[in-house]
Amino acid sequence: MLIIRDEQKQVFQQESRRRFEVLLAAFLREHYPAARRMAPEQLSGFVHTQVSKAGPYGLVSRRGAALFVAAAWHLGDGFDLRLRGGKRPIFGRDTFPSEREAMLEDLLHELGAGVPAGEGAGR
Repeated sequence: MLIIRDEQKQVFQQESRRRFEVLLAAFLREHYPAARRMAPEQLSGFVHTQVSKAGPYGLVSRRGAALFVAAAWHLGDGFDLRLRGGKRPIFGRDTFPSEREAMLEDLLHELGAGVPAGEGAGR
């Protein structure tokens, strides 16, 4: 019987996340000219930071994290703190992760921004 140790699982998870972040950086480069002008390590750092910020909001699916990254790119770092209150509290305490995903997607559409979809960003 094959046994996968916890350390091995962690390595697989880290590699999966790294690949996902590479796909998100490619999405940003494709849809945003400013991303093409950034140094690759700077863009990678931005993506990594935003994916990390998405997790505590329950946006742990690929789609949820991708929507968070796209919104952060379009609205700026810290956008989540600005959207905690108001008419549409995307990041309010009582908003479920699935609602956040839908609200982020709607917001990106309203802004005319590219919305991550497909194999790289889907669930």
